[in-house]
Amino acid sequence: MDRDGRRIVRLAGRLEGEQSAELVRVFEETRKPVRLDLTDLLSADTVGLDTLRELQSRGADPVGASPYLALQMEMAEARRTHE
Repeated sequence: MDRDGRRIVRLAGRLEGEQSAELVRVFEETRKPVRLDLTDLLSADTVGLDTLRELQSRGADPVGASPYLALQMEMAEARRTHE
């Protein structure tokens, strides 16, 4: 879905390795800024969290993360900075 010149990608359920690869593919094929709608994303494994972090560093705008998912993302980032 496109809105305000952005491609909106909605994620739902659980983000794992296989889905992460598909998400990266969609991100790389999109020529517009990407907003990641995480409203319906319940959880993510380590690969999924790394993918979200990577895409954010490449300009994706994650919005709507639940408090639980936001905490998971923060913890994954903290682990990365201490490695």
